[in-house]
Amino acid sequence: MHIQYRKEDGVYILEEVDEHRGNKVRHEISRNREIAVAYDHRDSVLHKHGNVESVTRWYHDAVKRIREAGYPEDALDLRLVTSDRWPVDALNRIIQISGIVTKVVEEVCAEAEADDLFPSID
Repeated sequence: MHIQYRKEDGVYILEEVDEHRGNKVRHEISRNREIAVAYDHRDSVLHKHGNVESVTRWYHDAVKRIREAGYPEDALDLRLVTSDRWPVDALNRIIQISGIVTKVVEEVCAEAEADDLFPSID
């Protein structure tokens, strides 16, 4: 069983996929037109992904808590990227492979920057 994104009619669908005995069962978890990814840039650790409002709220709360704990430099390592133009394969690599989020985000941003397409980065 694993989770994955797919895009249908401009909407990102996060689903749980269970492949058992040749049968593929899909359970829809959420639908969003825009996806947010919160991660630690230095350590390339994915913290949250999905709904922009909830991930953004988590991001701002985490930055505040880290600063209040006396680690303002560590708070600078957290990143938030939101977009309605994520390549689905990039999102799936981010959520399925540990330690790859920073590399994938940088690749996607570089490609999209050339096309003037992408995203909001905090």
